[in-house]
Amino acid sequence: MKQVIRTLTLSTTLLTVLFFAFILLTGYSLFKTVSTDQGLWFGEYRYVGRENSFSLLMPYCLNNTGHFDFFDVKLTTQIKHDNVTIVESTTYIPKLEGGSKRFGVHEVRINLVDLADAGMVHLLFNKTELNLARTLEFSYAHVYSFHLAAPKAPLDWYPPFHRFSLKAVRYDGRSTLLAQMYFENLSPMRIKGKIRLEVFDREGRLFGIGLSDLDLPSGVVYDEPLKIVVREPLTPEAIGKIDFYFETENRIIGPVEVYG
Repeated sequence: MKQVIRTLTLSTTLLTVLFFAFILLTGYSLFKTVSTDQGLWFGEYRYVGRENSFSLLMPYCLNNTGHFDFFDVKLTTQIKHDNVTIVESTTYIPKLEGGSKRFGVHEVRINLVDLADAGMVHLLFNKTELNLARTLEFSYAHVYSFHLAAPKAPLDWYPPFHRFSLKAVRYDGRSTLLAQMYFENLSPMRIKGKIRLEVFDREGRLFGIGLSDLDLPSGVVYDEPLKIVVREPLTPEAIGKIDFYFETENRIIGPVEVYG
């Protein structure tokens, strides 16, 4: 009986030693990975324009210089404005073996609907600076779990309807009002859809509606009149306001008051 107890005690001691040795070894291996400051780095990002959206492509390298594997690696980027998240994207890597590297491209896509859903319709018209918030989550050797946050990085925002204005509002006949629209598409995206203008009198009654198809590449200036069919003649001074809408295939964005 005493021999059995001594054997169990020796086995328990050996397992305890092996366990703490494993913890120390994985900890040292992880420390070596982190201390090299080469565990994760990003290359220079670039824009790829699409219809009513664009992608932000960020090359990355994940370098596991340790002896054990990374599991369930999640690289997440949030694009924010005034602490409000506009869009979020995650790149998932199931496993990265010890002593290996992974090169890839992390993609974040922004479209006009994202701006509307985040209550950021004003970004359609205004240049500003957004924030990139990036995090890295992973499990190391099935022992340690980490959630690391990188310092926030600035991201310049270029609007699709920059400097939008109605330069002139005049009549072209008794039932047609012409509104000369001007704006610049500074965004990387191609803007395609319909512009709708709704005209109201000073009592808030709908007075006329104008529609115009739009297909504007990035970097192009729009300077065209839009015809608004009105119920009856009304002097420009009697116009209370004009609301702007932009219609895509699956969403109507607006109203935004652009005159009045």
